[in-house]
Amino acid sequence: MGGVRIGVPLWPGSRRVGELLASAWRMGADYVEVSLDYPWMNGLRLEEEKALRRAVGEWGFRIGVHGPWRDVALASPIEEVWEASLRLFKEKVMRVASMLEADYINMHVSTEENVEDKPIRGAALARGVEAVRLLAEEAWSIGAELTVENVPRKLCSTVDDVAGILDSVPRARFCLDVAHALASYLWRSRDPSLIHEILDHWTAALGSRAYVLHVHDVRIKEGRIVEHLPLGSGLLSRSELEAVASRVRPAYVLLEVFKDAEGRRTDRVGGGIDVLRELFTHSS
Repeated sequence: MGGVRIGVPLWPGSRRVGELLASAWRMGADYVEVSLDYPWMNGLRLEEEKALRRAVGEWGFRIGVHGPWRDVALASPIEEVWEASLRLFKEKVMRVASMLEADYINMHVSTEENVEDKPIRGAALARGVEAVRLLAEEAWSIGAELTVENVPRKLCSTVDDVAGILDSVPRARFCLDVAHALASYLWRSRDPSLIHEILDHWTAALGSRAYVLHVHDVRIKEGRIVEHLPLGSGLLSRSELEAVASRVRPAYVLLEVFKDAEGRRTDRVGGGIDVLRELFTHSS
């Protein structure tokens, strides 16, 4: 599986984009996932775009895109909210992704409605399926894959939710966020003893469909679940990563770390790229 690419995230809060990309390249990354949070869904600034094009042209970087998720509800059962979210992706996200020549566009299929109510969950999933179907066609038209990511809470926090969407839209691919899978379980139980079983459940059910893998650590701190931590600073052990690597053959593995070991926001490129390359290159 020598073709796997290992990447790092880039988001609008990042400073000195060119320096960050150079640092990532020196540490062994070969792609970047650009988060189109506000205001980047409207387009990057000229110097930011130039830095990305340099990384592509000089270092061979590839680019993935993470669609915006705050204030966006692609599974909302409220028609007006759903239509506005879909329009945002069609008119803005797809345009920026095309300009960046992104290999994939990752999305959360979400809603803040009460999906614990079974009829509401059904309505939300139907809306989500329709959004994914339409956006998968849009992505295909610009040469990109569309990936659906599992999330920590509410819709798409379960295997059944994600599998239902992927079964309904064969053209869509899966983004398995390992820590989100654990966080979804921890939200309900706060018991970390079954981590292996949770990851085994996700990878057995959907591992073969994973095109992108998001990796970061997670832990419970003062009663709160904290994610996007450096590898080795939380509950995700190397043995758990090895178990995931034995079952999942993604094309892209993102070291999605943007907090330090104490949970404070940082835009520094941390360690772990070499570990991921070792695991996901030699695990087949």
